[in-house]
Amino acid sequence: MPNEYSDIVAGMKRDHLRASIALASRGQPDTEAKLQALSARTGLPVEAIRLNQHDVEYRDRLNSFDYERVLRESPALASWAADPANAAVASDDWDSLSAAEKLFTHALDIPRAFGEGVVGTGAGSTLSGFGELFGVATRLTQGVSNGRRQVARRICESSNHRNLSR
Repeated sequence: MPNEYSDIVAGMKRDHLRASIALASRGQPDTEAKLQALSARTGLPVEAIRLNQHDVEYRDRLNSFDYERVLRESPALASWAADPANAAVASDDWDSLSAAEKLFTHALDIPRAFGEGVVGTGAGSTLSGFGELFGVATRLTQGVSNGRRQVARRICESSNHRNLSR
């Protein structure tokens, strides 16, 4: 049996939900999700980010970029991206470009390893490497557009020159 306050509480819950949905309906769901993710990463309130979203996103990109990993794992990409014009073209595609460099770098290492007589335990590693390269190549070809292929080709050419001189 409901008591005299159950209708009041139900009305308050309905009004609260209505106000929340009315406020949320003014924004775009994807934008709100992006703002909340930025807030979680930066520690800034969503409303503060909303006022200066472009600058907060810029600083977040600079702070979240793993410079050491790119220098360590993709030296040709790092060298190529040291030119601001190149970095501007590649700024949204670091992972694919890094994968391209790894693919072509390791593709050159495999025949060299066979030429140096790597057999036995090395054969298992080599086969595993082929599987990894195939996975990288598959992801790379699925994710790289025509314009990005040109950038990847330039980086790989730079990487090939570096590997051939070893």
